[in-house]
Amino acid sequence: MEEKFNSFKVKDGENNAVFVNDQFCGAGKSQSAIEFVKKNQNYSYIFVTPYLDEIERVVRNCPDFIQPEFVYDEVKKTRSKANDFINLIKQEENIVTSHSLLQNVMADSEAIDCLTKQNRVLILDEVMNVVELINLRKDTLLILKNEGCVVSEEKTGLLKLIKRVDSSNEYDKVFDLIESGIVYEVNNQLIVWTIPVDLFKYMNKIIILTYGYQYQIMAKFFKLHGIEALYVDNNYDFYNAVSTPPEVSGVKYKDLIDIEMGKINDIGEKKTSLSKAWFNSQKSTKGESIQKLKRNLFNLKRNIWKCGNDNRVSIKDKLRLNMLWTVFSDFKNICCPSGMTNNFISCNLRASNDYRQVSNMAYAVNVFYNPLIVQWFRSMDVSISSEDEDKFALIEMIQYLYRSAVREGKPINVYIPSSRMRNLLIEWLGKN
Repeated sequence: MEEKFNSFKVKDGENNAVFVNDQFCGAGKSQSAIEFVKKNQNYSYIFVTPYLDEIERVVRNCPDFIQPEFVYDEVKKTRSKANDFINLIKQEENIVTSHSLLQNVMADSEAIDCLTKQNRVLILDEVMNVVELINLRKDTLLILKNEGCVVSEEKTGLLKLIKRVDSSNEYDKVFDLIESGIVYEVNNQLIVWTIPVDLFKYMNKIIILTYGYQYQIMAKFFKLHGIEALYVDNNYDFYNAVSTPPEVSGVKYKDLIDIEMGKINDIGEKKTSLSKAWFNSQKSTKGESIQKLKRNLFNLKRNIWKCGNDNRVSIKDKLRLNMLWTVFSDFKNICCPSGMTNNFISCNLRASNDYRQVSNMAYAVNVFYNPLIVQWFRSMDVSISSEDEDKFALIEMIQYLYRSAVREGKPINVYIPSSRMRNLLIEWLGKN
């Protein structure tokens, strides 16, 4: 295909296109996007990235990009970056910001209205969390229905606001979200779009930098709304269209990744062991498996991998760490072995090479899609298969492991107690 980025018509149509630069970890996607911006000054940009380090890198390379600052909100009587963001949009400035701030600002209809009139390119460094659960008491929806406040459409579960009740602000935020038409009922729970789909429909162009796009929830969200995804290469001059993203074989890493086997993996024998549901059940019963996991992690560091004692290493002095471990963040405190607080990193860490010297990695999670979100997509005739889920889980794990010395072509030791996750990695590496 010889089509170029600039030749695609993506504005103001039902088949808006999303350009996806889908490349393996460490391929230079972010730097390629920065170079694209520098060579294509005829657009105004919003560059969105998950981490402060990456925001600072964009500003260093593109000095005309502005990061929203805290300003005082006279209405809410608080300091916030959201108002500054909206002002920068109105002024058509080039903006660099975080995923979370973009989500906060896009709830503002004024911001969306401004963007519909501009020639904006949105660059997303990594996919965004576009659908999530609303954490409410289990009886909240039933109460709102009984009070006659809301009704839900039979097929889609879309909630419609009938009236508000004086709840001393308890339900105000929920009422606002429902009134925006972005809240759905699934099994008596509520899910919400965190980003209005209009944001994507009215951008001139959208570039997503990621790995494994088709297995991400954001891809399913775009498919639901008829937003076409077009794959492009990593050529920052034009972003040439390609039919499919490049396949990456794990065989090249086969001899670099040594996976711990044997009894140390006993806690992960069941398919759902170390999933979020498993951790919740263990947490509520103060399960022995949690204690065993803590002992395993401690034993790995001190005795099996012989990492030494880095208890006193400052969390800012990352280059002195020689082991990393992870669980889902909600369970970090109950799973943390003695003296290993600074060795923890988030299981969904992206776009960081701060730990490239680490040669010992423990990945004690078992990744699944949220079943309620899967159920909702299927009810909307968007298919999500078990293969999608396995590919998504594998990609999440690879992203974590690639924070380590393996990105430098150096060997690493890996502990993956979940049999499901371990087998996915073994298959990808071609070790079976």
